[in-house]
Amino acid sequence: MDQAETLRRVAALKRGQGPGGKSSCEIISVSSGKGGVGKSNITVNLAVTLAKRGRKVLMLDADMGTANIDILLGMDPRRNLSHVIEGQATLLEILVKVTDNLYLIPGASGIMDAGYLPVQQLDQLRTDLLKLEEMFDFMFIDTAAGVNNLVIRTLQGSDRILMICTDEPTSIVDAYALAKVLFRECDAARLQLVVNDVEGEEEAEDVYGKLKVAIQHFLKKELEYLSYIVHDDVVARGVVLQKPFMLTPAECPARANFEALATLLDHDDPWTEGKGFLQLFQLLVQK
Repeated sequence: MDQAETLRRVAALKRGQGPGGKSSCEIISVSSGKGGVGKSNITVNLAVTLAKRGRKVLMLDADMGTANIDILLGMDPRRNLSHVIEGQATLLEILVKVTDNLYLIPGASGIMDAGYLPVQQLDQLRTDLLKLEEMFDFMFIDTAAGVNNLVIRTLQGSDRILMICTDEPTSIVDAYALAKVLFRECDAARLQLVVNDVEGEEEAEDVYGKLKVAIQHFLKKELEYLSYIVHDDVVARGVVLQKPFMLTPAECPARANFEALATLLDHDDPWTEGKGFLQLFQLLVQK
C-alpha cells in the first residue's frame, strides 16, 4: 500500500467536521519555560498512547532550533519542515508514518527565529492543511522551550497548552515566565500544568501550588492542574534506545501516568471546538 492510499484510509476513518466550521481535530501544544524537562518525550509517549487507543494522531515538531522528535523515534526522515518552508516539498510529501494511527511532520533544526515561518508556497500549504485536518483527531505540537515569538504564536493558535514543569526552582520560575507572556498575548489561553519527573502526586501538587499562587497573585489568572508523570528509569532508557517506552511492553509506574493523562485528553463523543489548522498556520506564517 502506497502512502497516498494509507492517507485516504486514515481520512475515511476520521470523525466528521464539526458544525459552524469548527475543527474536530484538537491542537495541543506541549511547551515549557525551561529546556530539559522532558517536554519532547512527553509529547511522543502521549501521542503514542492515544494512537494505540485508535485515535488518529499527528505530531508536529515545531522546535525550529533543535528539533529532535525524529531522534527520539529512531527515525531519519529524508525531508522535513525546512523543505516545505523553502518550497522544495509539500506537507503531505514530508509526512512520515510512525505506527498505525500515528504520523509525524519532522521539524527543521537550525532555523533562526524570525517570529514567523517564511513559507513560500502558501496556497499549497493551505490545501495540504485542510487535507490533514480531515485525517486526524489530535495534533500534538512540540514547541521550543522558553519564550520567543514563534512559540507564543504557536500557543495562540492551539486549543490546549500543556505546560511541562519539574520541581526544580529554575523550571518553576521559567514556567511562570512563560505563563506571564502567554496570558499577556492571549488572555483566553487554556493553560494546563503537567508536572514531570516527580516521586508522586504530593510532590506534583506542591509544584502546582507554587505556580498557582504566583499566577493568581501577579497575573490574576488561574492555572489548571492536569496531571503528573513520576520519575521512571524505563522512560529515560527509552530515550537512550530511541524507542518511546509506550511502544514497548515494559510495565512501569510511568505507564499508568500516561494512560491516565491520555484518558483526560481523549474525547468519547465527537469534539467540534477546534480553532483549526488554517488559523494556527496563519499565525505562524504572517509577518
